[in-house]
Amino acid sequence: MTQNRHARRAAEAIAAKPANRARGEYKLTAGDKVFTLCLSLNAMAEIEDELEIDGLQQLQTALADLSTRKIGVILAALARGGGHEDATADDMRRLNITLQEGIAAISGAFAAAGAFGDAAAQSAQGPAPGN
Repeated sequence: MTQNRHARRAAEAIAAKPANRARGEYKLTAGDKVFTLCLSLNAMAEIEDELEIDGLQQLQTALADLSTRKIGVILAALARGGGHEDATADDMRRLNITLQEGIAAISGAFAAAGAFGDAAAQSAQGPAPGN
């Protein structure tokens, strides 16, 4: 029975994959649910308001000390930025994903948007062709 639960959990595991890189989008798949994550200006404003921060520098500090509340808030704002207007922080916290998977999706979305510079964007895109 435990093996079935593990197999089901593995089948529902998130696969955070690039969506439309030109738009700075990142795809988050959790089970049968697919979310396009995008760090739009509105998504950034929502994150700043919810986390009571101002700008990317303070955001980097907030990201260094993540809680499940922060992960839910950030994923929901990114999902709304990607067109999922009804996404809530509670919805995101209820996804059957691991902590590492949630953090990877947030990192991928920020990197895809170029939020923390070229190194982060390159990290999200993977190795350069031919490497």
